[in-house]
Amino acid sequence: MPSLRRMMFRIHHWRFRLSMRFVKQFIWFTIICAALAYLLHTWLSPLTYRAKRRSRGRANEQHLRGSHFRKFDKVADKIPPVPKFSKSLVVPHLDEDIMKKHLAYPKRKYNERVLIASHVTSWDISQGWLKNVLLSLTYPRHLVSVAMAMDVKDDTEQLELAEKELLALFPTVSAYILNLTDYVVDDMNKGNPQFKKRSRLAHARNMLVQAGLRESDDWVLWLDSGLISVPPDLIQQLLSAKKDVVTPLCLHHDVIRQKNVIYDLSTWRETHESYLQQKQLSMSDVLYTEKKPTKRIRLSDLRAEGRVVPVDGVGACALLVTANYFLNELGFPEKAFRHHIDTEGLAKMAQSMGYEVYGMPFVEVFH
Repeated sequence: MPSLRRMMFRIHHWRFRLSMRFVKQFIWFTIICAALAYLLHTWLSPLTYRAKRRSRGRANEQHLRGSHFRKFDKVADKIPPVPKFSKSLVVPHLDEDIMKKHLAYPKRKYNERVLIASHVTSWDISQGWLKNVLLSLTYPRHLVSVAMAMDVKDDTEQLELAEKELLALFPTVSAYILNLTDYVVDDMNKGNPQFKKRSRLAHARNMLVQAGLRESDDWVLWLDSGLISVPPDLIQQLLSAKKDVVTPLCLHHDVIRQKNVIYDLSTWRETHESYLQQKQLSMSDVLYTEKKPTKRIRLSDLRAEGRVVPVDGVGACALLVTANYFLNELGFPEKAFRHHIDTEGLAKMAQSMGYEVYGMPFVEVFH
């Protein structure tokens, strides 16, 4: 009996050691698989992101040629009334006759000089979006000059190539390399990542306009380097508004839902309720635009008022500003100005200086 018990103990002990060895091997196998999956995800993520941006660009280009637009979007036969507040980001597609009526402007001979300014990235340049947008414009090219700026930590060789290509098309093209890495934000909000990002963008825009603006320029047109399509007569449309600061409606085509949605949320009009909210803020508090219901009215919801409507905030997807105002201390606030910075702060500053700030809700540019 003792020998039988000893034998059974050995059998159970052997099974226990075998099961523990299996558990250890399984744990190590799981750890190795997880590590390999993480490394593979890290390696493929940039490629996947770029592929998505390429597919988004191709889909948007197809949409803008009209194939998706007519097939999926419902067409509204009347302009929706102005709401009390903006709730939805979706912009309805209006009937072509309505659009033509509100896009009509008197033809004339142009002699105003326009500086097109853009803060660019190497990725956007490599996609050729800015170049395609500039080539599509029908404004007389001998009256257009181009100024571009890029951060020093980016691929500046792309900027030099773009400068050479555009010099063959426009009389004056300037390219500037900015050191935004060492830019220090001296403000109570400097710990906020969004404030830090917007403040650096404002600093880059101020440096670009100071370096690129000439006394002979009449207007400055700010263009986002990520724009994929604009109306060929964009400059003529904005000039027809005859306002100091004017911006069009910046949209993005949602390929999945086959709808146009607002891309630039910075163009809006204040309401009584939004002003009351700001009175509760401290002097240093900064408001940022978000993709959620707001107490303001966005530009897309102001179409019922006409082709040119007053606004209190603007974005920089496409923004036309009278050039000499930048020589009169108008700029993009790098610190809080009436609870806003960057482009929205410029609109607030322009209003405080007595300039007119307007939007054109029927002129659509696509990002």
